[in-house]
Amino acid sequence: WFSFEFLVICTGKYGDIPAIPKFPQNKGPEIFKGKVLHTLDYCKLSEDESTQLLKGKKVVIFGYKKSAIDLA
Repeated sequence: WFSFEFLVICTGKYGDIPAIPKFPQNKGPEIFKGKVLHTLDYCKLSEDESTQLLKGKKVVIFGYKKSAIDLA
């Protein structure tokens, strides 16, 4: 088991509507006790805002390809 305080879902930032994957009921972001943020929303933050948001936290990046690699 791993413990994280922050989850970033990287399923593509090149669209107007975040593409959130479907999760089984009560097994998705709604039960995560930390903050869940889509890549699209993260990209809207300034450098200072993103630094303060993640500073001192354990973070997991969920996804692959360009969005996840850029963020990592």
